[in-house]
Amino acid sequence: MEIESLEIYDFLKSCNPLNKLSDSQLKEVVLSIEISYSARGSEVLGPKVQNHWLYLIRSGAVERTDDEHGLVARFVEKDFFGHRSWNVVVA
Repeated sequence: MEIESLEIYDFLKSCNPLNKLSDSQLKEVVLSIEISYSARGSEVLGPKVQNHWLYLIRSGAVERTDDEHGLVARFVEKDFFGHRSWNVVVA
């Protein structure tokens, strides 16, 4: 594995429940993962948008808000999100 893949592997190995996978299963995840970066304040998921992804935060945070922009949840490093899309913005 190249250095970036090794870093991703090490990070995923530290995340529950991914740390329960075998080495070969985790390597398969590393090879199929898609990485994206978002700037602070950018919208990751819009309201009522159909979402097909599960997100895992490597660094930073995102906030989920309701229709009135009230805070519903805040996700940080090693948190997964991607449930029904409301407003999800990089914090």
